[in-house]
Amino acid sequence: MNTRVAFILSAFFLLLPFSGPSAAPVQAGAAQTPQKLAFHDDGQLFILEDDGTLWKTAGLPSEGARFVTAKPVRKNVKAVAAAGNLFIIDKDNILWGWGKRNRGTLFMNEYALQDIPENRPIRILTDVRTVVPDSFVVFALRNDNTLWAWGNAEDLRGDNLPGVLNRPRRLLDQVHTLINSGCHALALKKDGSLWTWGSNACGGLGDGTFLDRYRPAAIDPNHFGGKRIISLTAFKNENLVLTEDGTLWYWGKEMDMRGWCINLPVYEPRPLSKEGTGKNDLPSFTLPRGADISVLHYEDDTLYSLDTRHILYQSNPEPAEIARHVASFAVYNSRLALLKTDGSVWLEAAEDHLHPAAGRRFLPVVFLRANTTAREAPVPGSK
Repeated sequence: MNTRVAFILSAFFLLLPFSGPSAAPVQAGAAQTPQKLAFHDDGQLFILEDDGTLWKTAGLPSEGARFVTAKPVRKNVKAVAAAGNLFIIDKDNILWGWGKRNRGTLFMNEYALQDIPENRPIRILTDVRTVVPDSFVVFALRNDNTLWAWGNAEDLRGDNLPGVLNRPRRLLDQVHTLINSGCHALALKKDGSLWTWGSNACGGLGDGTFLDRYRPAAIDPNHFGGKRIISLTAFKNENLVLTEDGTLWYWGKEMDMRGWCINLPVYEPRPLSKEGTGKNDLPSFTLPRGADISVLHYEDDTLYSLDTRHILYQSNPEPAEIARHVASFAVYNSRLALLKTDGSVWLEAAEDHLHPAAGRRFLPVVFLRANTTAREAPVPGSK
């Protein structure tokens, strides 16, 4: 994450309800769901089984590997998320965390003497539905749709307060989905309104300016033609939103020097051409025709989309099918992990195996259950 400079405007504030044009409400039943796969910053993949067992792999597969092994970590887990530290939600909806000191995300400071071990996680917050961390700030969405935040990056945290916040602070109400890009955040509310805050490098906040904003504010829904937002994703300073009419909207730009962005028309949401012809410095991503997309994920110039038929695609910029029968997926440094509808998990092989003729190659994850060795463990069928 880039160095952030916080402008201290107030010690306390009230979030006022958005009074602009009314947006289409979000459909019920499409709320952000508990996570089943999570990559840690060191490349370990954490996997959550339906019975609540949490597993982790030893790391990314080496060249020539035929499968990847995983060992159990904990039981009674409902969701998992990872970044610089590891977070789980248990069956009682309690959020726990463990990992490195000095991150600010586990309520420790630079003088902490030791890390939080895996076998003694700390209890953080109750009644949590999902958690969205990065290495500096963590967001937790509770079952009452309130959004809470803590950590050591004042601009991204959204409370406009200085220093490390070492306890969760309530930030927004009626939140449906939260995206944490590591530079800024987007919150989709149940009424359909979209709120942004954090770094505004290259117009990432979509408010028509390049000024950082340390408190959430709503984007004018007229930017999306009054259409309901179906899915959204962000990576660093870039954002992509899919609306109900099948239009992809884009704003922000991933550049190292803010001065280069001033003349680019990306500081407010702009529709991308459905024919895939980029114009005015907009990308030319297209989605598969006829697909009912439910999940978007954008990372390193590649747009991943999962449809309701459980088909996973990548667009760069044209769409191409990656795999079928995909229930969910995770991405780490452009490498994919897939959770299939049959419960099997697949991890993308080393880059040496990515020959254009063969496509992306995936290795099965073998779960090492009690009294079972890797040699004895059954390997799932081919992809």
